[in-house]
Amino acid sequence: MRRSLKCKASDKARRVGQGVSAQRILDKLDTDYNTAESTLSVMSKFYACKQESKENVESFSNRLEYLFDQAVHLNCLRKIDTVLLKEKLHGGLNRSLKNLSMYHCDTSDDYDKFKFHLRQLEADEQVSEPKPCKAAIQVSKPEYPRLDKMEELLLKLNEKISRLESGEQKRGQNTFYRPSRGEPIGRGSVSNPGRENYHI
Repeated sequence: MRRSLKCKASDKARRVGQGVSAQRILDKLDTDYNTAESTLSVMSKFYACKQESKENVESFSNRLEYLFDQAVHLNCLRKIDTVLLKEKLHGGLNRSLKNLSMYHCDTSDDYDKFKFHLRQLEADEQVSEPKPCKAAIQVSKPEYPRLDKMEELLLKLNEKISRLESGEQKRGQNTFYRPSRGEPIGRGSVSNPGRENYHI
């Protein structure tokens, strides 16, 4: 046992001393390396364990079996409770694998056979999973030269309208009102521009 231990564990066994029983060495190692979690913490993790996204069945079952061993060591579960372990493995699977393996979970009591069946379903699902394809979309290039010509024409048209409006304003300022023939002359109006005769 001493020769099989490595690094810090070997040092701890050496410190126990010579001539001690194997159980004394195991008790020392359990004190230093065994789980210090409570039964409530271990059982909570065991029942809450679920398969993560992109996690395969083997990795998920290893995490679940580790928590199961911890619960057995703390006398929360028994080593023969493999049916519970199988049901917990099935309950923590992702939705697709859970639906596919429901019948096999109900009809089989062997945990290892059920796990192997799950790995087969997982392999078949990966093969049959369609690969996403991207549709080829051709986008025509915008006709920038044509847009530039239209913009240029609009600018010229605006300039022409502005010039016309400014010309009308100047013409209105330089013109005087002349009454038409036969129109009565009002107060302040010019009757004869040559004589400058005003009607008061």
